[in-house]
Amino acid sequence: MKLIITLTFCILSTFLSAQEYYSFDKALENPSNCSALILRDLSLDSLSYEVSTLTELTSISLKKNNLTTLPPAIATLKKLTELSAPQNKITVLPRELGKCATLVKLDLEENSISNLPSGFESLQNLTELNLSKNQFTNFPYNLLTCRRLTYLNFSENKFTDLTIRIPPSVSLRELNFSRNQISSFKLNNRADSLETLNLSGNYLEEIAFTGNPTLKTIILNNNQLAKIPDFVYEQKDLETLVISFNPIDEIDLKISNLPHLKTVVLNNTQITEETIKDIKKMTPGVQFKY
Repeated sequence: MKLIITLTFCILSTFLSAQEYYSFDKALENPSNCSALILRDLSLDSLSYEVSTLTELTSISLKKNNLTTLPPAIATLKKLTELSAPQNKITVLPRELGKCATLVKLDLEENSISNLPSGFESLQNLTELNLSKNQFTNFPYNLLTCRRLTYLNFSENKFTDLTIRIPPSVSLRELNFSRNQISSFKLNNRADSLETLNLSGNYLEEIAFTGNPTLKTIILNNNQLAKIPDFVYEQKDLETLVISFNPIDEIDLKISNLPHLKTVVLNNTQITEETIKDIKKMTPGVQFKY
C-alpha cells in the first residue's frame, strides 16, 4: 500500500509540475509550473520579455497572431524544444534565436521571412524546420550546418534557381521545395540519409542530381519535364516515383533495374497505355497509376 501511494504521489507531482497555459498572465503567476505556453489566434503583435521568467518552458505555440518578429528573450529558455509561430507577419528573426540550443522543432510556416539570422547554425539539436509559405529567394546555407536536421520544408516560397550541396555531416532525410517557381535545380547529395525529394509544382524541364543515390521517394508532378530525369534510374533504393502532369512520353527500360520500386504515378502524361503495359511486364511487382 505504501508503494502504491508513493507511486501515485510521484505521478501526480509530475503531472502538476508540467502544465499547459493558454493565458500569458496565468503562466506568469505560476512560472515554475508552466511547461507549455499556447497563445493561438489572439491578435498578439508582440510577446513580452517576461517570457524569460518561464524557465520550465519546453514548448511555445503562437499560431495565427500578428507578430512581426520573435522576442529575443526566448534565448534564455534553456529547456525549449518546440517553437511554433505559423500564420503570423514575421519578417525578421532575432539573432538570439541561434542561442536556443535545445530547440528540436521550429515551425514558421506562412510568414514573410526571406533569410535566416547569423547564429542559426548553432541550433545543433534542430531536427524539423518548416519554412513553407515564406519569401525566400536564396537558399540559406547556414542551416546545413545543423547536423541533426532531418526534415526541411521550403514549399511555396519564391525560389527560381537552386544549386544545393548537402554535406555528409547532415542527417537530412526529407527535402521539400514544392510549389515554388524553380526552373533550374541542381543537387549534390553527399549525405547518406536523404530519402525524400519533393519538387512538385515548379517549372522544371530538367534536374541535375549528383552524389549519393539514396532516394526512396521522388515527387516531380506538375512540372515541364519531357522525360524522366536520368538520376531517377540511379536510385537503387527507390520505392515511389510521382511524375504525373508532365509532358513525358516515354519510360526508359532501365526502370526495371530498380529492385525496390513499388509505385509509379504517371497520370496526365503523354505515355501511351501500350507502353505502360510493356513496362509492367518487365516490372511485375510495381503498381502503375495512370
